[in-house]
Amino acid sequence: MRIQPRTEIVRLWHALASHTYAKNNWEWGGAEGADSLGDAEQLLSLIYPAQQLASLGVDRPADTAADVLRALDVFGNSQTIPMKLVQAFLEYMRAYRAEDGSPVFSAPARLIADDAPTRDQEELDVVPSYSVSLSVALSALGFIRSFRRQMQRKEANGAVDELEDLASARLTAAMVD
Repeated sequence: MRIQPRTEIVRLWHALASHTYAKNNWEWGGAEGADSLGDAEQLLSLIYPAQQLASLGVDRPADTAADVLRALDVFGNSQTIPMKLVQAFLEYMRAYRAEDGSPVFSAPARLIADDAPTRDQEELDVVPSYSVSLSVALSALGFIRSFRRQMQRKEANGAVDELEDLASARLTAAMVD
C-alpha cells in the first residue's frame, strides 16, 4: 500500500469544505457545538496544510493547483476561494470577542460536568483555546500577508485590513493573557 499524503489532504479538504460551507454560509461547530476552540480547529484544518506545502496554497490565485480547486470548489474558483477564507476568518475573529472587543478563549462545548455548566463556567477561558489561537492567528496573518500581494480587487482591502487587526489582537491576547 502506498501512502499519498497530498491526495489524502485534498480528499479531507473536499469533505470538510462540503460539510462546513453549506448554502453559501460557513457552518460553525462540530459534534460538540460551536466554540472558540473547535471553530479554530475547523479553520486550521483548511489553512494549515496550505501554509506548510506551497503546492497546496490558495493565497496565490494564479498558482492554485487544479486538484486543490476541485477540492474547494464549493467556495468557488481560484479568485473567490481566498476571499471566502478571509470571510471565514473574519467571522471567527468577530464571534470570539467580548463586548469591549477583547478576544475570548472560552470553549463551553468542551466542558464536561456532572451538572450543566453555569453561565460563569461557560465563559471561562480554557488553555487549549489559547494554544490553538496562536496557530489560527499566525495562520490568518501569514495567509493574508501573502494574499494581499496577489489581490486584484481593491474593495477586498477593507476585509483584509480588518482581519489583520483582529488576528493581531487575538495573537497578542493569546500570548500575554
